[in-house]
Amino acid sequence: MEHGARLSTSRVMAIAFIFMSVLI
Repeated sequence: MEHGARLSTSRVMAIAFIFMSVLI
């Protein structure tokens, strides 16, 4: 479960970063 949560957080952060780049 811990591994899954870590991957999910990493994925969310990466998506947020890409989203910001697209907005800018």
